[in-house]
Parts: sequence; structure tokens; C-alpha cells
Amino acid sequence: MLDWIMIVITIVVISFSTLMFMKRRRNTKNIHGAKGWVTPVCMLLMPVFALVVHLLDLVGIISWAGLLGLLFVAAYYTKYLPVTKDRAGSR
Repeated sequence: MLDWIMIVITIVVISFSTLMFMKRRRNTKNIHGAKGWVTPVCMLLMPVFALVVHLLDLVGIISWAGLLGLLFVAAYYTKYLPVTKDRAGSR
């Protein structure tokens, strides 16, 4: 029962955050191309990866390494995120 609740909550949260991300990204200018999408995609893949690992009972060093790898890739590509109008004035 707990697994089903976890699946439903993860799907709802990922769907909502994807919609909010797409809505916010619609009016920004992405000068770096696909590199600007790597950070958000990695951030959205992390909970999905963690849920799959938990459901398949593969929790261990390999799963932690996978999550850490996604986090490092996301952190590296933050420099390619487009500057939104909200943050443009603060720089």
C-alpha cells in the first residue's frame, strides 16, 4: 500500500513541477541550446530514479552513485541556465 502511495505522489509532484517549469521557461531566451535543459531534466530524473531503485529493491552503493552522478551533472550545467527576467535585475 505504501508503495502505491509513493508512486502516486511522485507522479503528481513530477507532473506538477514539469508543468510549472515549462510555463516559466516559455518566455526565456535559451542561448546555450540543449545545455540549458540538462539541469532541470536531471533534477526531475532524480526522484524517478530513486523511486525505481526503491521499488526494485536495489538500494545500495550503485543507486547512491547514480543519484550522486545526476546531482553532479545537474550542478555542473547550472552555468548554462538561461537568465530569467526576475533574476536579470539582481545581477
